[in-house]
Amino acid sequence: MKNKLSIIKDCVSTILENEPRARENDMLLYRLYIKKYLGISLPELETMKANYDTISRIRRKLQAEGKFRPLDENVIIDRAVAEKEYREEFKDKKKKYASNF
Repeated sequence: MKNKLSIIKDCVSTILENEPRARENDMLLYRLYIKKYLGISLPELETMKANYDTISRIRRKLQAEGKFRPLDENVIIDRAVAEKEYREEFKDKKKKYASNF
């Protein structure tokens, strides 16, 4: 059985294959993913001053600095599990990806 990350990877690959514009725009990719697989339509977020990715990266950076720790311990555990799964899924592919350029 595939893990959650592998399933999301397959979904993202399908979108990138069928929607070439999403290859250059992560916000569009995210919106298409949410719409296709979750049935939720999001507004045109590209017009906002700060996009989802920027806000998410800043939150991750602040938390990596030890600030604003999540209140729910399960969030911390879930993030650690997700990080481990991510590293396992892509550990050998990082080198392969870099050699494509």
